Amino acid sequence: MSHLDLSFSDYLSACPECAAAKDLLLADGFALHGADPHRYSTINVLHDVAAFGGAKEAFQADEQRIGGGAQALALAIAKTMAKEIRLDWRVQRIQQTFEGFEIAGPNGTLLTKALIITLPVNVLSSLDIDAQIGSAARRAIQERHPGAAAKGWASVSCPEPIHSSGWPNAVEVYSRQGASTSAIATFAVADPCHDSALEKSWQAVRSRHPNLQWHNEFLSHDWLNDPLAQGTWLSAAPKQHEGWHQLADNPPPVIFAGGDVSRRWYGWMEGAVTSGRDSAQRIQAYLAQAPVAPAAG
Repeated sequence: MSHLDLSFSDYLSACPECAAAKDLLLADGFALHGADPHRYSTINVLHDVAAFGGAKEAFQADEQRIGGGAQALALAIAKTMAKEIRLDWRVQRIQQTFEGFEIAGPNGTLLTKALIITLPVNVLSSLDIDAQIGSAARRAIQERHPGAAAKGWASVSCPEPIHSSGWPNAVEVYSRQGASTSAIATFAVADPCHDSALEKSWQAVRSRHPNLQWHNEFLSHDWLNDPLAQGTWLSAAPKQHEGWHQLADNPPPVIFAGGDVSRRWYGWMEGAVTSGRDSAQRIQAYLAQAPVAPAAG
């Protein structure tokens, strides 16, 4: 597979048979990986094609949405452990002790025998972690993944639902109908920054869909400059896959979980669910002094 571990742009440039469909493939690749095609590996695309069961299924997958949004799922889980949740409790250091681990931050210290870290991997480099972590995983943490998508919403009036794509601006555009107005969303590579990418994309949307009536209500969030995210969903750069796989398979008592390190669905909501379930089983086995299986979530 090493011959495929190069940027998606370089891979397409080396395939003359892809020239006619290059922009379409770049747009479809971005819809999956949310990163500059010069920075993410072709293996990512093949990984998703295999996960979905085919290229058509990966690029044109039907969506299934959670009623009330993804936050509703988090709130439902929180109900079972409300007394144990500490909000606005930032962690600065994880220190190994004779009794287990000390988790320290501005609000105090917690002690635990084992822990599951579910932070976005791009913030891990700002955390002092005294634990056994493989060299490839530590290298990937320092390099960070290249996921860098800009997403914006706007309020519009449109006679019928919209779905279109293009490259490199307004890569994906879709609308959701409301009772009186509609919401329209656009995605783009956040290059050179979040705001400029969205400005170019909204211009492209106006040109592509001239019949829209705009209400001048816009909403977006810059995840790249958010200190609690420092990027969007994971997309591995060339030579990074070993590091992220090593991090996912880190042995107890410190386990890493979440969509970023899912073995099958990295970068996807499905991966957050399967990784969370798998990590819980692995940490329970460790605490019960039973054999711990390799990560599979």
